[in-house]
Amino acid sequence: MKFFIDNEFNAFGGELISMAIVSGSHELYLINSDFDLYGPDVHPWVALNVVPLVHLDQQKRIIKNAPKIEFKKHLSRFFFDKVKSEEITIVADWYTDVELLMNVLVGDNGSTVTLNKSRQINIIVDRNLDQARDPLPGSREHNALWDARNLQEDYYRRNPIAP
Repeated sequence: MKFFIDNEFNAFGGELISMAIVSGSHELYLINSDFDLYGPDVHPWVALNVVPLVHLDQQKRIIKNAPKIEFKKHLSRFFFDKVKSEEITIVADWYTDVELLMNVLVGDNGSTVTLNKSRQINIIVDRNLDQARDPLPGSREHNALWDARNLQEDYYRRNPIAP
């Protein structure tokens, strides 16, 4: 089972702003409520290109505004409900997306999220994936949820028989 991930963060090495995971029609979009989107520490590029899009998606049922410490709980619930196989694959187009996901899954105290039946986690970082090349209608680049949706679309466009 494949999960496509994208994150937005406050410039390289900066605080996580939002995280999205998409697998088929299953979606999770987390917004870090600890991060002050309009605070003085927001990088100018992020203020211009990311902040206006954080709350873009109108499907409120999948958006969760939560402190970053609660991301682990939401991810655990999402993976537990969705993972039905022994093996999962995380697909991203940037290494930092995987790093931020792993930081949330492990957390500060070192306890990891149980991913239901999954015993093997594969990671694909494919820099050739392009969420902006042929985007889905209505999507906006630099919104983590739309970027994850477009990554999934581009992945299956390139790999039409991939499970």
